[in-house]
Amino acid sequence: MIMINKESYKRLTYLQLIFYAEQLFIQSNFSEALEYITDAIEMNHDDSWAYYLRGSIRHCLKDSKGSNADFQKCTAMGGYLPSDLDRLMNILPLPEKQSP
Repeated sequence: MIMINKESYKRLTYLQLIFYAEQLFIQSNFSEALEYITDAIEMNHDDSWAYYLRGSIRHCLKDSKGSNADFQKCTAMGGYLPSDLDRLMNILPLPEKQSP
């Protein structure tokens, strides 16, 4: 959980909102991550990564209609490319190796 008071939250930049959304996504705090990424998208509608990330978050929240809409928007912007998947994989922790 990321604790930010309302005054500080109002001053967050687009990149800070993206960063916090990514961190919350990693922590499986999908509801709060959705708030951050949605606020980021309201600041900048032109970043396919933001739609890809929000689509992934909505998918985890079992919002198939919302996730499909975000993935379609991302694709229409030229996103959902291997670079988007690489970026998502770089923010997710690798699973621990299990002993055979």
